[in-house]
Amino acid sequence: MKICQVLFVTVVIAVCLPGTLPAASAEPTIIIANASADPGLTTTAEIRCHNVEHLLGFTITLGYDPDVVMVVGEETNPEFGMDMSVISNNKTGDVVLGPLSIDADVTGDDVWLATVTLRADGNPGDVGVLNITTDALIDTANDQIEPRTDIDGAFVVAGSAAPKPFLVSGFVFHGDGSECNGPIVSMSNQSGVQWQATTNDGCNYYWLLLTAGTDIDCCETMRFSALHGDGSASAKYTVTPEDVRNGGSRLFNITIGSLPGDLNGDCEITSEDALLTLQMAVEGEYSQIADVNRDDQVTSLDALMILYEAANR
Repeated sequence: MKICQVLFVTVVIAVCLPGTLPAASAEPTIIIANASADPGLTTTAEIRCHNVEHLLGFTITLGYDPDVVMVVGEETNPEFGMDMSVISNNKTGDVVLGPLSIDADVTGDDVWLATVTLRADGNPGDVGVLNITTDALIDTANDQIEPRTDIDGAFVVAGSAAPKPFLVSGFVFHGDGSECNGPIVSMSNQSGVQWQATTNDGCNYYWLLLTAGTDIDCCETMRFSALHGDGSASAKYTVTPEDVRNGGSRLFNITIGSLPGDLNGDCEITSEDALLTLQMAVEGEYSQIADVNRDDQVTSLDALMILYEAANR
């Protein structure tokens, strides 16, 4: 009887001791590594499976933003057999990775599945998600291994943004439409920084190379001033998003009107000229053409005089 009691106590203790029960299997996790590269350069990212037993094969879809990153190469673990991955449709932002597995039997805490070669196609600072979807994770019994977890990665376009040039250019004409060769053309931004454009005595073309985002920004108003002899003209232009994308504004032509008060250079005095003069007066700008009373300043009086002249023509 005592012997039976001792055996019973021993069995109970053995069952209750920590670590003597079989440990629950950890859930398989498929993960892709984060990656980064400078614009136009390539790098690699591994896809691995943690805590897997008796793995025969796999099929994984990798999704990404092709404007940020592009899959340009891949390699699957030869332990699983022939590589059957399809990346020919990489421009769509989805590729399929996987081997033709027949007799593989892989168990491990950290199993290499595949490696993808990634090219940075975005701009510095762009971030894209490397989205993995495990379509199949098959064990040696030809069954899906469930449950399992997919963990996405991130791709970062490294480097600093290159300065983006912004070209401002156009032609200068007299009020009668003839070419105004050798003008003096200057331009300023909304911060009041002023530059003088490059011109030539033998032609009426001017150009100025600025830097977008530094010298000039989208939706900012550029102010122009053109001088030639006794004539002058002032003009404005608002930068559009398309201008920034195209690396400069469209050709911006300036007409130096020979007619006092002809602000828009159409060789006529109209209410539009009066309105332009009033805007200059409000903003403290100056133009010889607008200064019709020749007091070396543009005021509402000049606008009123131009409007009176337009009404009586």
